[in-house]
Amino acid sequence: MISNKHDRLNVFLLRVMYEFYPVIGGSITHTLEEIKEIDSRVEGQIIIAPKFQIDCSKFDSVNPIQVMRIEFPIRLVPLQRFKLPVQPLIILGFAINSVKLIRILAKEKPKNLIIHVEGTLLGAMVNLLLSIQSIRIPLIITQHSANPLKTSKRESLATMLALLLLSIKKPRTILVLDDGTGIKDFGEILNRLHIKWRSIYHAFNNDFFIPSDVNHRDGFIILSTSRLDPFKRMDLALRAYSRFIEISGAVDSRFIIAGSGEELQSLKKLVRDMRIENSVDFVGDKSVDEIRELLRKASVVIGTSLKSNVNRSTQEAMCAGKAVIVFNNGAEDRLITDGYDGILVKPGDIDAFAEALKIIHENIEIGRTMGMNAKEKMLRERSWNKRIDDNLSSYREIYG
Repeated sequence: MISNKHDRLNVFLLRVMYEFYPVIGGSITHTLEEIKEIDSRVEGQIIIAPKFQIDCSKFDSVNPIQVMRIEFPIRLVPLQRFKLPVQPLIILGFAINSVKLIRILAKEKPKNLIIHVEGTLLGAMVNLLLSIQSIRIPLIITQHSANPLKTSKRESLATMLALLLLSIKKPRTILVLDDGTGIKDFGEILNRLHIKWRSIYHAFNNDFFIPSDVNHRDGFIILSTSRLDPFKRMDLALRAYSRFIEISGAVDSRFIIAGSGEELQSLKKLVRDMRIENSVDFVGDKSVDEIRELLRKASVVIGTSLKSNVNRSTQEAMCAGKAVIVFNNGAEDRLITDGYDGILVKPGDIDAFAEALKIIHENIEIGRTMGMNAKEKMLRERSWNKRIDDNLSSYREIYG
């Protein structure tokens, strides 16, 4: 059943989130937008989040939803720097205090409560604690990534613990935000555990990203808005750009890199070593409004991760009507149709990536057409109205 935009479902959401603090990133941006978009479609929401040492008061005050900050084992956080496996203990402490608050709120709020938890491990812990304490409130989990905890040995340990807890007490549903990383494998694991799940997707305010004409009057501007961490492989982006300059002689080109991260200094050194510092700009973290302006000026947006480029950076560019060039790691072709609304390149193939940049540089109309096609696809498949309907469908399965 597709809901009318103005339908209001008689449920009250208790949202439990560990990572809820001022930071620029795809996951927190998605969460904030989802909370705002769904608010008019439910009876109400409360966010339960940790009381971090950093001041979150301004961050919380601009959020239209009430945020209740609670204590958690903050003294364990510094131990993470020594690569000790303390994260599950930190999450457990937060989960215990969250359930204490949920017990209180359950007595004050309407009957149709749903607990919506961000993160599989936290959700599994809260769900089991609710069962132990005989608190009968349905719980749904959102997992931001279908490959939730394979990026390090510590996270793999957390995954094993989460799956063990889920096998003991199952949530009503797990909503898996498909970012292209391992959706099939993760789904098979959940199926074996007989856990109901469904994939969901990033959504965007398409009216916010207004396409601009691509004319190269300000030069050929290549843009990346990805984090500067190892996962994103920005070193490959720089090598592809250097090769593009060699084969095209594009003296009018600039590569703008908006983002920060642990790779910043090594990437700056690589730029100097390749002698391209005069045409590469590291502009740091940018707000959503600033990203929009960078997208308006961009000729093409690129993604060079060897894991997944099905992220907000790529999809925001498509919303803005820009041609995108990305490595195809196996999931990107579910988002991008090669040659129609972007260009897909074999993972790690620097020469092919440079050739793709050359195509867009030499053929303005090709880039313009790809961008228009990308915008049409995002309007059709990634609207917030459609995305919120997915959430409401899961809530309706509980309360009808």
